[in-house]
Amino acid sequence: MPPTLKSLDSPPAVDGLASLPIDHPVSQQVQEKWVGAFAAGISGWTLDAFDFFLVILSLTAIGREFGQSIPNMALTAWATLALRPVGAFLFGAISDRYGRRIPMVVNLCLFAALRRISRSFWFYEGYLAL
Repeated sequence: MPPTLKSLDSPPAVDGLASLPIDHPVSQQVQEKWVGAFAAGISGWTLDAFDFFLVILSLTAIGREFGQSIPNMALTAWATLALRPVGAFLFGAISDRYGRRIPMVVNLCLFAALRRISRSFWFYEGYLAL
């Protein structure tokens, strides 16, 4: 049986939020936070997908730069996709332990540093390892 809220004047229980009417102030606050979090998540996912597909679409040009075949360059795309869950698990565990803000900032700084370092590699093995 779903929990019910006896009085709208008293603060709701955590599991009682689902039974609040839509026009209740607490429900509106939750909805506003949800919409912002959803927009941030979709924006981040879109930018990540855009960045990944830019590399995919330019694999042949990158392969020419490194003197590599298309299958070798496809290996880099495969490695990127295969190791994403490892990074998600690692930073997810760190975020669960220390909060979300600091691991996110560390992740973004690492991303920027590795992106800058990747420009200095003139050989395929370094590019693949990075």
